[in-house]
Amino acid sequence: MKPNFARLFVCLALGACAAEPATHPNGSQKGSGSAGSADDGSDTGVSQGSGSGSGMEMAPPAPGTLYGSVLDERGDQIDFSTGEPVHTHAGPSIDLATGCPAVYKYAYLEDQTDPQFGRQTAINPLQWNVTSQVGSLDDSATQYRVRLDDGTVVLDWTAAAAPDDNGLYTVRLYRNVVAPLGDHTGKMWVDVKFVDTQGNETVDSACWENHPMAAPLEVQPLATSDLFTWNLPSHSPISSAIDTASLDATAEEQVGASAYQQTIVQHTAEPVTLHLDHGAITGTASMTAYYTNLAVSETAASIDCTTDPSACLLRSGGATTTASTAGALTATWNMHVVDAATGAIVCHNPDGAAPSSAISGCVLPARGANEAPHVYRLIVAMSGAQSIDPDTTFTKTVGEQNLTTTAGATVSFTGAITDAWASCVEKESPNGDMYCIAKVVYNHIAALDLSQLQLAPVQLSVQTAPDSTASLESIASYATPSLSIAAQSWDAGDAGLD
Repeated sequence: MKPNFARLFVCLALGACAAEPATHPNGSQKGSGSAGSADDGSDTGVSQGSGSGSGMEMAPPAPGTLYGSVLDERGDQIDFSTGEPVHTHAGPSIDLATGCPAVYKYAYLEDQTDPQFGRQTAINPLQWNVTSQVGSLDDSATQYRVRLDDGTVVLDWTAAAAPDDNGLYTVRLYRNVVAPLGDHTGKMWVDVKFVDTQGNETVDSACWENHPMAAPLEVQPLATSDLFTWNLPSHSPISSAIDTASLDATAEEQVGASAYQQTIVQHTAEPVTLHLDHGAITGTASMTAYYTNLAVSETAASIDCTTDPSACLLRSGGATTTASTAGALTATWNMHVVDAATGAIVCHNPDGAAPSSAISGCVLPARGANEAPHVYRLIVAMSGAQSIDPDTTFTKTVGEQNLTTTAGATVSFTGAITDAWASCVEKESPNGDMYCIAKVVYNHIAALDLSQLQLAPVQLSVQTAPDSTASLESIASYATPSLSIAAQSWDAGDAGLD
């Protein structure tokens, strides 16, 4: 029997047959009320050629050649507005008959049944067509199998579906039948075995490089966060941007001021493994620091100046000074992912005094059957910002400070109490012995009075995989505009201390 290549000629001429209307493998359309059912893992269908799009007819492949085409799903247009990803396959066509082509497909769309959440406007099957070069063919004995490049058989010989009236076989592969389609990155082979009526076997093969992609995440634009809303006059918690308290190899995920954030929405019933990183975050910083001594308490005393002469000294509060600096921003940047509903940290970059910026192996669980799309937030936090630390010894600032002076005034500031001492302010000498009978305690403060930051543009890198065994793939094809933010400025205002 000879195959009918009329439709193949049209496909080759138009270059438009890799994706077909969004019928399920058994012919049902999602949303039509007819669910797809399982089959044997292969379909009988029409040929899917590939061509230059020049409009010129090409000779059909020789019998025994496995051929077809599939669209590169890295070029998908994905719409999340309905609460699930809707794929329109818009990438270039990949010729499955040439060499061992790289094939990028969303693994969760490759089952025989529709995913619980997510759909495609037209199917884009991974399938090959072939006619036999064997004479006196025993159609009932035709089988196919799938193996890895090292020879491991991942689907043993399986009966192929019957050919069409022109002797054309179509072998379509599904993730739920061939599990490595969903998690193996590397070369794979499909073999088709033909047997003649005398029992003689002929095997034809095709190779492809499998690149399974994780179900897509909705990634909203990278945006500024808390730090850019804070200011000194309002006594915002700016000290958290200076804090180094948890750079102790145990709890770094807790540290820092949220400078940037990104909303990530998990729409599908598929777990997604992430690798998150960012380029170097650079900028300039300026500040004016304010240094003074405040009398914070006055108490009665009874100190024998003969035995403790230093306790009887009258020490001046000293002069108030300011110092202004400007230069490159020095800071530590940390990342963590939180559950937007609970605030719980889902994953974070490694702890340590010199942390890696990247978060590796972060798994966002599958969306539950009765669950709304699940929202997460990626936080990029700044800590250890020495450039805006008024304490020149860089102590571990843990929060905004409040001091009440002996005059009854409350002084609030961002900075540190760097020293404390007592001064004897009243003495008496009963019976000829000198005693200090009143002392005042002073605190020396280093406070931030003015501060500004100029931050360069920030670029995120987000890669995903179906699980830890598959290679990570960039999501930039559908999320590029969301992965960067332009240069930003932050002015902390005037604390009014000078």
